[in-house]
Amino acid sequence: MKVTKILHLVATLATFVPSFALADGGIAVTLSIVDHNVHFPSKTQGPADLYNSANSRADAIVHSDYILREQDVVVLEGCFDYKACKVLIDGLKSRYPFCTPTVGDTTESRGNWDSTQGAPMTSSENGGVFICSKWPILTMRQTIYRANCGADVHTNKGIAYAKLDHRDSKTPIHIFGTDMQSDEESPIDTDIKCANGVAVRARQEALKELRAFIDEQNIPANELVIMVGGFNIKKDTEEFGLMLAGLDASQPTAYEGNQWTWDTKSNEIASRLYSGEQSMYIDFVLIDKKHKAANSSTQTCLKERIVSGEYSDYYPVQTVLSFEL
Repeated sequence: MKVTKILHLVATLATFVPSFALADGGIAVTLSIVDHNVHFPSKTQGPADLYNSANSRADAIVHSDYILREQDVVVLEGCFDYKACKVLIDGLKSRYPFCTPTVGDTTESRGNWDSTQGAPMTSSENGGVFICSKWPILTMRQTIYRANCGADVHTNKGIAYAKLDHRDSKTPIHIFGTDMQSDEESPIDTDIKCANGVAVRARQEALKELRAFIDEQNIPANELVIMVGGFNIKKDTEEFGLMLAGLDASQPTAYEGNQWTWDTKSNEIASRLYSGEQSMYIDFVLIDKKHKAANSSTQTCLKERIVSGEYSDYYPVQTVLSFEL
């Protein structure tokens, strides 16, 4: 049996064993989270290849193995095209009926957040992030990042917060989903790009805003707080270490699966559109050290494909966490 199939089997079993008794009388609970940058650009964002394939890719994602495995939480980024995003959200609701609106959405059809803060939403392009869950959402809030550069100037990127009524753990679980400043220039206008060092500084400001946003929620220390998304910070770099320190967060205790979440060698879309670019691992599920700790968290980069191609130029990651009540 291939290693990838074994990993998928383990991940599947974890979703069917949400809790079990420990020898010391405690209860161990598992939580499975999938994060994926689906990369549905708007027509103005491009590239045309990704825009034109967005609807069909959205339908394929709804029926993908990693969605059908019954996760507890699904966090998606890059959902900028409204039509494709509607296909995706409508398709997810049969398994994940509780969803936030999309961060930064200013259209008339947008959902209602409990609160919105941060920078003014000056762009017609949303921020691309939303959270869906099989557990009821008790509170949902958004904040919009103040600093950006390059193509991200034309989006309302920020943070989605969902407080989940996770009945297995008997206390709420708190999910903060985000998509931070990208390094890439606009694929359709190469004059739109970040000056040297500006993207890093924008992410540094975003990390401070994320930490402050979490602290503002006044979450009890015995509750689990999880940060999820495309941080656009390369794993095992100096910037990655500074991110963990600044957020006061712990990374997964183990990484499995594909070596890169954005793989310009093995991913057909990424290799075709971004030939010559360096592959990167930039998508993470992190645990807040100021709150309840997880005993373990295994993050697996899933190298899953549609029969006729790819779901996105990014691979999804699935993280299975174990913690005690």
